[in-house]
Amino acid sequence: MLDPKAAGGGCLRNLGPHGLDLFLFLTGDDATVTGAQLSASALGQPVEDYASVLLRSTRGILGTIEVGNTFPRAGTDAEWKVAGRDAMVQLRDGTIRLTTGESEEVTAGEPAEPPALTALRDALDCWHRGAPPPAGVQDCLRAVRLIDRAYELAARSRG
Repeated sequence: MLDPKAAGGGCLRNLGPHGLDLFLFLTGDDATVTGAQLSASALGQPVEDYASVLLRSTRGILGTIEVGNTFPRAGTDAEWKVAGRDAMVQLRDGTIRLTTGESEEVTAGEPAEPPALTALRDALDCWHRGAPPPAGVQDCLRAVRLIDRAYELAARSRG
């Protein structure tokens, strides 16, 4: 993951597909990368340790994906937030917060197992049943193409 020739990038290549795929899934649209910035200054590695990507869906829905490898202790500083006209859902530190114009609901609790293990179990279950996977090859390709475009835009802005 730290060798750009072997990995093809840093945290954007490694962690970015999850957020980008979720954006594409939730909007149901294709998307365009409208901006991107990368930094490799925090860890001093040859690949980026922070990236932010700005997106616009074909219907004009905007998204921001931020990923990084700079949390100063074990674990993560993960936050997922989806905001729309009528509601916002935020997942952070084991708490899900649903906010609407009328109310706010907070549900605390960690998942029973790491989400990556749940995703792997779901994919293997689909394979055993002969069902399509939750995220197929085309889904992965769409996310990778957005990542490639983000790297191109970030390289241009650096000069």
